[in-house]
Amino acid sequence: MAEPSPIIMLVYLLLLVTVYVLIMTEVVHKSIATLTGATIGVILGNFLGILDITEIVNYIDFKTLGLVIGLMILVDVSGRSGLFQFVALKAIRFSGYRPRRLFVIFCLLTAFLSGIIGNITAMLIIGTLTVLTLTPLKVDPVPFLIAEVIVSNVGELMTVIGGIPPILIARASGLSFIEYTTFSMPFCIALTLITTNILLLVFKDRIPSRFEFDVEIFEEIDPWMVVTDKKLFWTSLAIISLTLVLFVIYEKLNLTLEFVAILGAVLILLISGVDPGDVFKNLEWDTIFFFIGFFVLVGSIERSGLLEEIAKELSHVVGSNLLIAVFALIWIGGILSAFIDNIPVTMTFIPVVKSLSLLTGIDIAPLWWALLYGVSFGGNFTPIASAPGVIMLGIAKKEGYNISFKEFVKIGAPLALLQLLISSMFVIAAFWR
Repeated sequence: MAEPSPIIMLVYLLLLVTVYVLIMTEVVHKSIATLTGATIGVILGNFLGILDITEIVNYIDFKTLGLVIGLMILVDVSGRSGLFQFVALKAIRFSGYRPRRLFVIFCLLTAFLSGIIGNITAMLIIGTLTVLTLTPLKVDPVPFLIAEVIVSNVGELMTVIGGIPPILIARASGLSFIEYTTFSMPFCIALTLITTNILLLVFKDRIPSRFEFDVEIFEEIDPWMVVTDKKLFWTSLAIISLTLVLFVIYEKLNLTLEFVAILGAVLILLISGVDPGDVFKNLEWDTIFFFIGFFVLVGSIERSGLLEEIAKELSHVVGSNLLIAVFALIWIGGILSAFIDNIPVTMTFIPVVKSLSLLTGIDIAPLWWALLYGVSFGGNFTPIASAPGVIMLGIAKKEGYNISFKEFVKIGAPLALLQLLISSMFVIAAFWR
C-alpha cells in the first residue's frame, strides 16, 4: 500500500473543507454531504493506493451507532405512553412556571446525566423532553436545545463514562474512576454553572419570563391525563431505569455501552407489544446515515496521514515546555475536533502524548487532561462537531424546527473558545510547580 504524501494530505484537507462548506451553506442535506464526501474519499484512497476499499466497514464506529439506534428505539417506544409529557408537566411545575428557570433546570439536568449515563443518552432523553414540553406551550425550544448540546459536552467530562474520549484517555493514562472523577468533576460543575449563566444571558430575549397560560387552570390539570397507556408507562419507566443503572455499572458486569442500549431497545419492543416496523420507520435515519458518512470520511482522512502529520509537527514545536505543551494540546485538539470527529483525534494524539512525555521529560498527567479538555470542548464550535449536536439537529428537524449551522456557531464558537481558555488555565494552575 502506498505511503501518504503532502499532495495526498492536501487533497483530503480540501475534501473535508468542501464537505463542511456544503453543510454550512445547506446546499445539500448534511447526510448527503457526508455520504458524498465519504464516497469520494474512499474512491480517491483506493485509486491512490492508500486504502483498500474492502476496509470501509472498519472505519464505521458500530459501537456509537449501536448506542444511538438502541436509545432511539427506547425513547420512541417510551414516548408513546405519555411518559415524557408526564415528566414535562412535573418539570414545569417544579420550575414555578418560569421558562428561564426551566432553562436552567434542563441545562443542569443535561450536564448531570451526561456525566452519569453519557452525553448521547442525555441528549436523546432531555432533547426529546424539551421539545415535548415547550412546543404545546408555544415557547421556542431552539435556545434550550442549543444550550443542552453545549453543556452536555461539559458534563460528559465529569466521569469516565461520560463519553468515548474520557474512556479512551482514562484507559491510556491508567486513571481510575475515582481519580478521574475527583480531579474533573469539581471543575466541570463550576464550568457548567458558568456556561449556563452565560447562555441564559445570551438567550434572555428569546426566552419569555412567564408562560402565556393561566397558572391556576394549569394547576388543576392532573399529570396522569397525558398518560395514554399506563401499562406501557410503567414498563417504559422500569426499562429506562434498568438501562440507566446498567450504564453506570456496565464495566463491572463486563458489558459495553452499546450492548446495554440495544438490550433496553429489545426488552421494550418485546414487552410493550408495539409494532417494531412502525418504530423502525420513525427512527431518525438521516442522523444515522450522517454518522456513517462522517465515520467513513474521517477514516479516509486518517489514512491520508493528515492527522499523523499534524501530531508529528506538534512534537517538534512543543519541546520540553509544559506551558506550550498544555496550550498546544488543548487548542490544536479543540480546533481539530471542531472539524473532525473527536474520537479519531483522541486516538491519534494518545501516542503523541506518550512520546512527548518520554522524549522531553514533561509530566504526562497534565498532557492527558489537556488533550481531553481540548477535544471535548472543541465539540461546541459547530453543531456537527459532537454526537450530541448531531442528535439535537435530528430531534429538532423531526419536530419541525430548523437550526442552521450559522445559528449554532454564533453561540457555540465563542463559548468553545472561552471553555478552551478556562480549561487551559485550570490545567496549568493544577500542575504548575
